[in-house]
Amino acid sequence: MIIIGKCNKEALKKLNRKYKSVVSVNRNSTNYEVDEVLCDGKKVASMAVEHLIELGHRSIGYVGDCYNEARYRGFLETLHRHEIEPESCYIIQTSQTEAEGFEAMKKFLQSRDCPTGIYCANDITAIGMLKCLSKYKNHYYMPSIISSDDIEEAQYTHPMLTTVGLPKEEMGKFALNLLLDRMRGGHKSVVRMELEGKLMIRNSCTPVEESGWSDYCI
Repeated sequence: MIIIGKCNKEALKKLNRKYKSVVSVNRNSTNYEVDEVLCDGKKVASMAVEHLIELGHRSIGYVGDCYNEARYRGFLETLHRHEIEPESCYIIQTSQTEAEGFEAMKKFLQSRDCPTGIYCANDITAIGMLKCLSKYKNHYYMPSIISSDDIEEAQYTHPMLTTVGLPKEEMGKFALNLLLDRMRGGHKSVVRMELEGKLMIRNSCTPVEESGWSDYCI
């Protein structure tokens, strides 16, 4: 069995007892519960937030899952490393869908105090946020938005979405190789294989001193 994405710990233990060979493909480690191919969510988030900080942003928000989530921990740790205090009003818990990204941006638009930069935990949520900004483009609030995954749609937003790409094809290949090797008895110890993300710089992030984009449309 290959498990793609986050899996409840108890469910993972049950699956590991039921199946002789299990591989996890994820951004959150299983802590050596099963073989795994990992693109560490903490490092992905750190890469994204570091990019915002390099552009001069100090008021940085987070939109995504906050519970038992490596990307959220990476977001917080990167802020602390730069002595930036996280603002609770800049952090919005979502289930990471386009619709919830849209609603998250509506909350920012209705707030008097908004972040200049936002790390969104995945691309599809960020696309929802861009669509919200497109609908309410008369507002003079134009934050820099960065996310992670690098799905195909990220290249067709306007402005194009800056994101941290995951090596999805390689992760899939290594997961299959690990599974087959365990099935053949090639290894018995739990194996963790980690791949790096890649920063894909596009147009959705600008230096903090720039007023930003004149239009938002998908």
